[in-house]
Amino acid sequence: MFSWSVQALSRLGAWMFGLLGIHPGPDISLAAASSLAATGRDQARAVLGELTAAHLLTEHYPGRYSLHDLLRVYAAEQADALVARSAAVPLPAGCWITTCTPSARPACSCTRPGT
Repeated sequence: MFSWSVQALSRLGAWMFGLLGIHPGPDISLAAASSLAATGRDQARAVLGELTAAHLLTEHYPGRYSLHDLLRVYAAEQADALVARSAAVPLPAGCWITTCTPSARPACSCTRPGT
């Protein structure tokens, strides 16, 4: 059933969902989610709102978001699948996942989902 909810997300929403599954902490702030997804805060806020509206994420405290344990496991599996698929995708589409960091973004020709 989780797959139906994830399939209904935007590409960036599905991307962020997977990344949240591999985030090591019990919750995440807007700033950390923005950094994790290598996106601006406004875009991260919109995507976190999308995930919250889809009931995949909970804003348990203003500006702090968490996943239910079962959703975290599912999200981590989605992230693993994303990385595995990126190994089979020719550059530049796959390189964002493995090589581009926010500091390298100006020099990187890669694009992430949703851009």
